[in-house]
Amino acid sequence: MIKKCISKEWKFKDRAGEYTDIDLPHDYAIGKDRSPDVPGGSSNGFYPDSKGKYVKFLKFDEGKHYILDIDGAYMCTQVFLNENQIGYHPHGYTPYLVELTPYILKNISNRLEITTTVLPMSTRWYSGNGIYRDVFLWEGGDIRIEPWDMFISTVSANEDRAEICLKFAVSADRDADIKVCFHVIAKDGTTVKSEEVCMQTRTYSKMEHEYRMKLDYPCLWDTENPYLYTLKTEIYEGNVLTDTSVNDFGIRTIFADAKQGLLLNGKKIKLRGGCIHHDHGVLGAAEYPAACRRKLAKLKEAGFNAVRIAHNPPSTVLLNICDEIGMIVMDEAFDCWRRFKGGEYNYHFWFDDWWQRDIAYMVLRDRNHPCVFAYSTGNEIPEGGQPEGGEGSKKLA
Repeated sequence: MIKKCISKEWKFKDRAGEYTDIDLPHDYAIGKDRSPDVPGGSSNGFYPDSKGKYVKFLKFDEGKHYILDIDGAYMCTQVFLNENQIGYHPHGYTPYLVELTPYILKNISNRLEITTTVLPMSTRWYSGNGIYRDVFLWEGGDIRIEPWDMFISTVSANEDRAEICLKFAVSADRDADIKVCFHVIAKDGTTVKSEEVCMQTRTYSKMEHEYRMKLDYPCLWDTENPYLYTLKTEIYEGNVLTDTSVNDFGIRTIFADAKQGLLLNGKKIKLRGGCIHHDHGVLGAAEYPAACRRKLAKLKEAGFNAVRIAHNPPSTVLLNICDEIGMIVMDEAFDCWRRFKGGEYNYHFWFDDWWQRDIAYMVLRDRNHPCVFAYSTGNEIPEGGQPEGGEGSKKLA
């Protein structure tokens, strides 16, 4: 499936106003008047919480498959298409996908509505409100590779040769004999390797596959030379192209033990890291790419080569930039588990029902980024030192 950003030309309305024209990303809290009497108090910058509604009209091509991709919205997000509620997501930071295809009306504009409801005292820092990251639309055929269903990992690598493993799933609405073609494309646009495999699909199925490719004289990804390849995957039925999938990736190995420390591509590396929150100060929580790049570039110039994301999964924008500039990332899932922490209406309300889905959303979206070398299952978790802490850690890991 092909990913398209649809962040331009939305309508927005909060409880106090009329519809206004806006582009995403958007933080509707940062422009409000602050007050010492708001429930969140200093933890959220004295900004009031409220509900926001976003509306966009879309036309869809007949015979195509569509999936909505919301990279981050704060919080308790509901998704409607043509008055049908088709998605709900409480976490304010994990990305998530919403299937649109069954609810699409043909040959007319479809009304997409996304609402966010911010609960008072839901965080220990400035969260912002609304769809503060980009929104994407994935389009594919009736036989396709859906978002997050291609995993590219490095089996082995040195300067002479690398082996990569492609774990992928083909989703199909019908039986077919297909050919899957893989093209590894270098930074200058040249194709360095092409291979193909034949397989069969089954109606309304998602079938998992694994394929390995070897590359001669690869350019390895590291903090000083963050080289990126592109994998272009095409699905053919006969001579007809039914779907295309594009994924950027880096070739690199990670290893760590008590004797050797951390090895990147077999070489010792010391992490000079810092912890960063998702907001941009006076700009608010909206993830403007220029602001994100400025933040990371300044850290890189100051000698940092690593960041830990405090205390939730980051944006796709941030990970893309870290891939490009060579910044290692520790990707963090949660600030709390079951136990109350820093907010009466924090994520602990939803943890038991949602932790497994939210962990999956983080890992499936982020696993192809060479900058991500580790995941954190939580920050300063109160039950970490209690009996349930060990059991919880094992499940999350």
